[in-house]
Amino acid sequence: MAWLTALSITIGWLTFISPLKGKSSPNSGPAGSGSAAFAYRYVALAVGPILANLLLVVFVGLDASISMAIVVVVMSFILRQSAAAVREMLVHAFDHNLLFGVLGILFFQNMLRQAGVVDDIAALFHSLAVPAAIVVGIIAFLGGLLTGTSQGFVAMTFPFIAILSPGDLTLVTVCFVMGTAGHMLSPAHLCLLVTLDYFKSDFFKSLRPVLVLEIIMVAATYGVISLWG
Repeated sequence: MAWLTALSITIGWLTFISPLKGKSSPNSGPAGSGSAAFAYRYVALAVGPILANLLLVVFVGLDASISMAIVVVVMSFILRQSAAAVREMLVHAFDHNLLFGVLGILFFQNMLRQAGVVDDIAALFHSLAVPAAIVVGIIAFLGGLLTGTSQGFVAMTFPFIAILSPGDLTLVTVCFVMGTAGHMLSPAHLCLLVTLDYFKSDFFKSLRPVLVLEIIMVAATYGVISLWG
C-alpha cells in the first residue's frame, strides 16, 4: 500500500498546496511574505503535530489521549499562545454544537450496529455473483459513509474478508481505499464537521475537491488490481 500513500500525498499536494505558491499571507512580514520557506513552515506546523502523535503512540507506546495532550501543550509554546488564547481554545472545545454533533454521531453508529443494517448489506452482496474486490469495496465504502470513522468500516468489512478470502491482502487494500473514500465523504465525519464549523465553510463546496481526489484514488487502486490480475 506504500504506493497509495505516495499517490495521495502527490495529488493532494498538487491540488491544494501548489496553487498557494506565490500568494502572500496577510500576517506575514515583508521578509517572509510569499517565500517558499514561509509556506513550508506552515505545512510543517500542520503536519508536525500529526507525526508527533504517531511517533508517541506507535513507537513510545503512550496512550493516545496523553500523547495528544503533550502535543497540544508543546504546540501552545511553539505558537506562543497567550493564556487568553489557550482559555478560548478550551472553551471552544466544549462548544455545545460540537458536543451535540459528537453525541449524534455516536448515537447513529450505535443505531446501525443494533439494527444490523450493514450486516444485511454484506449478506446481500455475498449472495450475488460479483467479484470479491467489488463486494468488499462497496461494503467498505458504505461502512465509511454511514459511520464516518475508519474504525467503523474496518470493523464492518474485515470480518467479511476473513470469511470470503482469508489472508487476501488485495482485499485489505481495497477495503482501506474504499472505506477511506466513504469516510472522507461522510456527513458523519467528525473531523469534517469540526473543520466546517470552525471555518464556517460550505459543506458541499468543501467536498467537491475531496470527491475528485477520492475518485482518482479508487480508479488507481482498481486499475492496479486489474493489471496484477
